[in-house]
Amino acid sequence: MRSLAEIHATLGPDGRLHGVPFQAGMERHAGTRHGATELRHRSLAWWQHPTGGRWFILHGLRCGGEPLATGCDRGCALLWHASWLHVEPAAAPR
Repeated sequence: MRSLAEIHATLGPDGRLHGVPFQAGMERHAGTRHGATELRHRSLAWWQHPTGGRWFILHGLRCGGEPLATGCDRGCALLWHASWLHVEPAAAPR
């Protein structure tokens, strides 16, 4: 994952990229390394389709409820834009 400064450079004044927020709880993961699954739009309802490039869900990273003043315990997946990541190609099968 890219540094926090690199990620912040991609965000608009509202803290979003293509309408998707970079949430406060995501900051602690900047600079770390994780496996990822690219998001496929067919798995989402039409109103949940993020736009503007490739989006990923990183293995083991979930929302900790930081966006809500009252917290949340649902543990939803976080969306990560390709520009926030160092995406490496998958290893070829042996």
